[in-house]
Amino acid sequence: MGSPIGPVIANIFMVGLETHVLPLLSSHMTKWKRYVDDTICYINVDSVDYVLGTLNNYHKSISFTYELETEMEISFLDILIKRNEGSVTTTVHHKKTNNDLYLHWGCFAPTNWKRGTLRTLVKRAHTICSNDMLFNKEIEYIRNVFKEKNGYPSWIINDVIRKVEEEVDNHSSIYRFSHIKEHRALSK
Repeated sequence: MGSPIGPVIANIFMVGLETHVLPLLSSHMTKWKRYVDDTICYINVDSVDYVLGTLNNYHKSISFTYELETEMEISFLDILIKRNEGSVTTTVHHKKTNNDLYLHWGCFAPTNWKRGTLRTLVKRAHTICSNDMLFNKEIEYIRNVFKEKNGYPSWIINDVIRKVEEEVDNHSSIYRFSHIKEHRALSK
């Protein structure tokens, strides 16, 4: 979607599809969630081909594809969703093609851009990770990536994490998992 109006057009198109086609699939599909043109849904395993065919017959210009969960997990956007016995956990999904290269600390770019990149990833971990263990694991991953691959000083990393934590504490209703406290030891 190269055009700025692309997401708006995609949304209009998808609303039409959801209005006309989804009611026909209600006996084959229990949930449907969408972000612009990416969807995740629960489909009866025996109905995958029928649902795919019905969606693809809506308009000749679109072609839905699908991915089945593997070993009780599936990614959607940048979220890895894992089913456990009776529960679901979420964590940040890192694509296999991810190289973890961001603005290097030594590059000629404003410091606030560099800090902002790190801040965004820490906030994403707060929003996506569904428990303390997964959150702490993601924060350690971020620490390593920014220190080892991108040359950030530890004090900058710790400062950004601390400031995001303060923001989370002050605006806990924004974050789903604001109760996380274990990662506050910033001595690494």
